[in-house]
Amino acid sequence: MKAIINGKLVFPDRITEGVILIDGDRIIASGENVLVPSEAEIIDAKGYYVGPGLFDQRVHGYKQYGEMIDVKDDTVAASMAHLKHGTTSITPSAAYSLTKDEFIGVIDQCNEAIEKGDTNIVGIHFEGPFTNPAHGANSQLTWEFSEELCEEIFERA
Repeated sequence: MKAIINGKLVFPDRITEGVILIDGDRIIASGENVLVPSEAEIIDAKGYYVGPGLFDQRVHGYKQYGEMIDVKDDTVAASMAHLKHGTTSITPSAAYSLTKDEFIGVIDQCNEAIEKGDTNIVGIHFEGPFTNPAHGANSQLTWEFSEELCEEIFERA
């Protein structure tokens, strides 16, 4: 068990000082009045902000300080970069701007990572690929709809 102490906990409705208790890969308690068990490994947040369970449901990659990782090139590396900075769960985006092979590649990388269970990838987000140019989509990048291709993508995912 681990206890994150001395942090500013960020909740949807407030920011408060408190403790987060983690048992294995699960947050089991968080808040102002959480008692820390004597056997817990202590992690001192040193007054930094801590967001228990921050989820990003639409991730195309990661970019910070000149580092750029695109999900089509390395979905797991992008997810781990997000995890390093506090995003505990993500769904990488397979987008209509990708080629069919790149789109399928993101799906395959997500499936493999989920199966292994050693990343923060919890699903897949589809942005298209069948989007309607009449409603704001970038028409030169959208894919032509076919039931066969739609079935292939959903079966794979």
